[in-house]
Amino acid sequence: MSTVDELRATAHAQADGPGVTTDAELWVDPETWRRVVQHIGQASAILHAAARPPRTPGTRPESVTAALCPLRRS
Repeated sequence: MSTVDELRATAHAQADGPGVTTDAELWVDPETWRRVVQHIGQASAILHAAARPPRTPGTRPESVTAALCPLRRS
């Protein structure tokens, strides 16, 4: 399944609650880029550390997809 197909399927299964969607190609300074990559890495680590087996009482399914990569100048 492609990433786009996966995102479409996830959108159809979305429940109420906070969420964010971002699709961007931006020009930013190296320090900003480093900070963003670090924050997303920290968020991923928090989620993985908090993950529990499916249907554990007090939990609900969530979905996260992130792909951050520097682009070549054109």
